[in-house]
Amino acid sequence: MSMCHLISWARSFVLPTLALLLSTTNLAHAQAGDTKTIFEHMEHLRPLVGTWDADYEFHNKDGTIDIVEPGTVKVSWVLDNTYLQVQTEHHRPKDPSKYWKYFTFLTYDAVAKKYLCTFFYGRWSTRVTEEGVFDEQSKELRTTGVVPLEDGKRDEHVRNIYKLTSETAPSIIHYSRYEDEQTERMDVIIKLRRSKRPMTNSSTENKQRR
Repeated sequence: MSMCHLISWARSFVLPTLALLLSTTNLAHAQAGDTKTIFEHMEHLRPLVGTWDADYEFHNKDGTIDIVEPGTVKVSWVLDNTYLQVQTEHHRPKDPSKYWKYFTFLTYDAVAKKYLCTFFYGRWSTRVTEEGVFDEQSKELRTTGVVPLEDGKRDEHVRNIYKLTSETAPSIIHYSRYEDEQTERMDVIIKLRRSKRPMTNSSTENKQRR
C-alpha cells in the first residue's frame, strides 16, 4: 500500500473510529457522573418510601374543610433507584365505588438540576409533569406545573409542597390557580401515616368516577 493510500485510509477509517471511541468514553463518564448525582438527590426523598394510609383533606375557598377522603399511598424504588414510583388511591368515605387513582414517577434531572414529577391518571389520558427543587433546610420538595384544560376549558396552574420533616407522618400540600384567577388557593392537604398493609390493585377498575 502506498503512502497516499495509507493516509487516505487513516483519514477515512482510523480517525473517525478514534473519535467515536473517545466520544463513547466521554459519554460513559458523563453518564456515570449523572447517575451519582441522581442517586445523591433522590436520597432526599427516601422518607417517602413505604406504604401509607392517607387522609385527603379537600378545602373550600374560605379555608374550611369540605370533605376528608381516606386513601392509600405506596412509594417504592424502581429502575435501579433512579425513580420513585408512587401508587395512589382515595375514595369517598361512604361510597368506595367513587374513587380516584394515579401514578407518579419522581426523579432528578442531573442536567437541568431539577426534580421531575410525572403524573398518570386513571380514566384520564392527560399526563402532567411538574418541576421542582428540594430545600434541605426545611426538608421540603417544592414542585410546580400546569394541568392543561383541567376542567375542559381552563389550564390549571398547580404547585405541591412535600413536607418531609417527619419520617412517620409526612404531608403534601396542593395549591391551585386557574388561568383566569388572580390568586392561588390551598385546596388539598394529604396527610400520611405509616401502614403495614400491602397495597393491592383494585378489582373494580370500571367503577364510576365522581
